[in-house]
Amino acid sequence: MQVNFKQLRRAIENCVLIAPKKASLPLLQLIKMEGKRSSLVLSVTNLDEHYSVSVPVRKGELFTTLVPAEQLAKVLRHLKNETLDLDVERSDKLEVKKIVINSDMVFKIVVDNNVADFPAFPEFRKPFPVTVHNQKVLFEVMKKVCFSTTTSNVNKGYSGILFNPNENGLDVVTTDIHRLSIIKTKVAETSVPFILPVEAVKNVMKVFSDEAVTEMLISTGAVEKKDDISTPSALTIKIRSENAVYFSRLLKNEFPNYSRVLDLKTIDRSWFEIEKKIFFDKLKSVCDFHSTHKIVSGVLDFVNDVMYIKASGEQGDVIETDIKIRPVNEDLSMIKICSLNLRYLAEAISTMGVTVRINMNAGSPIQLLDINQEYRFYHLIMPLRMDHSLVSRKKSLTAA
Repeated sequence: MQVNFKQLRRAIENCVLIAPKKASLPLLQLIKMEGKRSSLVLSVTNLDEHYSVSVPVRKGELFTTLVPAEQLAKVLRHLKNETLDLDVERSDKLEVKKIVINSDMVFKIVVDNNVADFPAFPEFRKPFPVTVHNQKVLFEVMKKVCFSTTTSNVNKGYSGILFNPNENGLDVVTTDIHRLSIIKTKVAETSVPFILPVEAVKNVMKVFSDEAVTEMLISTGAVEKKDDISTPSALTIKIRSENAVYFSRLLKNEFPNYSRVLDLKTIDRSWFEIEKKIFFDKLKSVCDFHSTHKIVSGVLDFVNDVMYIKASGEQGDVIETDIKIRPVNEDLSMIKICSLNLRYLAEAISTMGVTVRINMNAGSPIQLLDINQEYRFYHLIMPLRMDHSLVSRKKSLTAA
């Protein structure tokens, strides 16, 4: 059969994303390859995720076999022609022994014929639709909040992204307990809240980066009650395009009630505006000074139209800088000083737009806001215990 090289390579690259490089079950490192008259269907799974893609072919041949994913990917990296011939070499009993790839070079790959043992795709029950109005912006939103997840917490929900319906659209939420990202948007709708693992999110964005999603469904189970609201439990997500279908297991929804932490009225009433590039460059310099520290404890001190940043290292080394800010509806007579992990702040700023809004009150989380036509991005960072030696103003310390 004749196959377009670019289409086949793209399909194999997507399969390699899903197939584990190391697995206790070697079968999971294989791609199920089904030859048909006009297409070649490739399927792969790691048990949590399942992916299948159809590649158009000419002069197709009927066969089904299993091929090592990494081996097939390595072969395609060496080919350059726009089209290639993909054929099968059979035994006397007509069983497939090898896959033969013929382009500017010839490769023969030994196959595995234990097709019956290959895991089946999950059953899909009681589906609820997820409506996607703008796929490009939805993927942008998902990418923005990935950084504030964690795999270290016993609550596995924190290793994923929560998609939660609200009165005006959708909340896209992540947290690692120390920080919280919330994006409010109307680019998608769901009636059932669900949590998609962050690794699955990254794979979805790559697999469907150049394909339009035509269908997204949530498979549900028993009804669960959370915050006095009863909703079906989300079990599996199914995403389909014209040529591909993707399944992923969903995480149990054990997210905290984040709406109690986010004070929309506070940040929409008064704030300081800061140019992102200047802010990020300054924070990066401070964090680079403490390059070996995961937590860079620092103090932000707001004085009129200047924000002072100061941080110290374990050996008593100190770095300080300042940034011009623009107060909006702020009472400049109030003392605003806070201590936080500056590395967390830098990561959040890096995902935001040209201008960043920042608001804080003593003892409360730092609130950041990025406004876009398609969404509002709120980010909260929990404060650290104040190190008064880092306060820039003596009068602030005295007044406090």
